Amino acid sequence: MSLSVLAYLAYPTDPDVFWRSVDRFPQLSRVPLNLEALCALAAGLVLQPRGPEDVRRGTALFDLAHRRLGGGLDPAHQDLHVIAAHLSGDAAKTRRLLGAYRDCTPALRGAIASLAAHPANGGGNARLERELQALSGWEDLRLPADPARATIDNLTTTAKAGWKNGPLISVVMTCFQPGPALLTAVRSIQAQSWKRWELFVVDDASGPEYADVLREVGEIDPRVTVLVQPENGGTYKARNRAITAANGAFITGLDSDDWAHPRRLERQVRPMLKDPRLVAVESCALSTTTDLRPVVDPQVDVIAARSTLVMFRTEPIREHIGFYDEVRKNGDSEFIRRIRSRFGPRSWTRVTTRPMTIMRREGETLSAGEISRAWMSAGRFAYHSAFMHWHRQIKAKAEPAFLDSLPVRRPFPLSVSLTLPGAEATFTYDRVYAADWRLAGRTRSAMLDEAVEAAANGERVALAHCPEWLDVNGRRALIPEYVLKIAAEHGLCFTDIRPGVAPSLVAPTPEYLELLRFEHPEIDGADVRVVEPGEEPRAERRRPPAPAVRPLLRRRDRLLVGLGVPAAGAAALASVWTGPEPLWVLAGGAAAAAAVAGLGLSRQLSRRLHQR
Repeated sequence: MSLSVLAYLAYPTDPDVFWRSVDRFPQLSRVPLNLEALCALAAGLVLQPRGPEDVRRGTALFDLAHRRLGGGLDPAHQDLHVIAAHLSGDAAKTRRLLGAYRDCTPALRGAIASLAAHPANGGGNARLERELQALSGWEDLRLPADPARATIDNLTTTAKAGWKNGPLISVVMTCFQPGPALLTAVRSIQAQSWKRWELFVVDDASGPEYADVLREVGEIDPRVTVLVQPENGGTYKARNRAITAANGAFITGLDSDDWAHPRRLERQVRPMLKDPRLVAVESCALSTTTDLRPVVDPQVDVIAARSTLVMFRTEPIREHIGFYDEVRKNGDSEFIRRIRSRFGPRSWTRVTTRPMTIMRREGETLSAGEISRAWMSAGRFAYHSAFMHWHRQIKAKAEPAFLDSLPVRRPFPLSVSLTLPGAEATFTYDRVYAADWRLAGRTRSAMLDEAVEAAANGERVALAHCPEWLDVNGRRALIPEYVLKIAAEHGLCFTDIRPGVAPSLVAPTPEYLELLRFEHPEIDGADVRVVEPGEEPRAERRRPPAPAVRPLLRRRDRLLVGLGVPAAGAAALASVWTGPEPLWVLAGGAAAAAAVAGLGLSRQLSRRLHQR
């Protein structure tokens, strides 16, 4: 949701006040504010900042809400407030908030304590070691005495050697243009207490200048096999090669710059040895920088499960699941969800007692700008929709779950943007068709017809998925399969609205166009028009009967409140989000009441909003 909408909900009288100097925020201490919308606005600024000023502004808004609520922020916002204060560089405020809030997660508290103990912040190695032991649960963790050597690459433990006998575990590690961190990752597998392992290091065509480090990796242990891809094909193609070569009864992974605790394999395989019904076991990782500073960031949980670390039984996966989808991104999510869809929830568990790995975080990740706690790019959501349609058929036992590494026929459609690195962030188009593509209907079918014709005439065409604010039977809706198939068949990418994405933009209705202008003011300079559906569009013939979708604001309601900002603000109260975690769900029922009153909606519409 647009931050402008949240600002309007928070203070309809003067929403622009939130974009002025933060020094003026104390003046809002007594004005009527929708405090839940205010917190959602603060969360949006902290979760998706455009720069340090947004973090500072979000912190100030949380401070305002904290004062107005007497410290009673919702538990979902307490961690964010602490993180925002930390990122703003206010150590005293961070400590004060941790003392005031009871619902902050133990991992965040431990991370802040470890940062305070770090030599870079005036602490010492002995103190940092104690704090990291407490945070990770690894009492056997040891840091070098020299603070300059206190890095992931120099970690040791006092863990004793253990299982010499037991099933073989295959470990998969992919890399591209690796550095010395690869040696650390490989040596952490060599140090495992579980001695029956093999490691496949698959290099994704890094080039001849990386031959020396790969040669050194291969010489670490005879159980290490180095495979080099003939051309760069992405991490999932590289993983598939290792899965084909693996000999183990179990397969797991480790990223090429991470560090595994010596007892990771032993502890993660144990549940599957005890329970033959288990097909896969997750484990968690602790995120730190190279010099062992825990990562305190709104987009990164300090301790969380990681897809690379999943361990699974080789035989049922090879027989029923097959391989990763060889896309450029999001293939791990599809693979994991497919396993769950095929084998059910009881086939899956997580080792939750402590993290098993340190995940090295430096700079941006592959997913930066494409997925976050509060947002998912259009291309990723299209891919998510496509594989979820297939997975629903798998759950219903109507389709097999097996996917070959080079399938003759894909079981679900694929947008070309998922096969090209950087497509969503950098590609520009001649024309973009913007709509909420979850919704079926003649108008959107007419847009698809136009898009297909334009692409056939040589234009570069994309579909922009921009959610409307609707109530979809209480469930998160997906883009219909027929839309995805048409896009895939005619090479239509999915993209996000961003400055310069296309000189021409097409929308389904005048109301939607006004909503789009409100959320994306950068499109004002574009050639913008509304589609005019004629007779039955060709795409409409491919549309199957769809579940009922009830718009929150029917036409007569729009007439009651007018178009533009009031309609946008009202509709926002019952939005459906396509990303992992909706920001504006945090606005809640009380926010709805305040916003409806502030926007001056009719009593009839107000009643409908509260009857959801």
